[in-house]
Amino acid sequence: MILVTGGTGLVGSHLLQRLVAAGRKVRAIYRSAIPVFPGADAVEWVKGDILDLISIEQDRKSTRLNSSHTVISYAVFC
Repeated sequence: MILVTGGTGLVGSHLLQRLVAAGRKVRAIYRSAIPVFPGADAVEWVKGDILDLISIEQDRKSTRLNSSHTVISYAVFC
């Protein structure tokens, strides 16, 4: 399982498309809205905000994030 942060952005969503097309199991964190793109329904979306440590810790404890073997971070804050 690959966890992608920033998967709702331009670069991250393109990465997710490629990973899904390659048959990889992927999970992505989203803050407000899940983007629409080919293969988005194959992504396991986890609601959260990487700046909110409490929500990330709760998700990690529930194993949704803890079971990811690889993390790719494309989260950018301006």
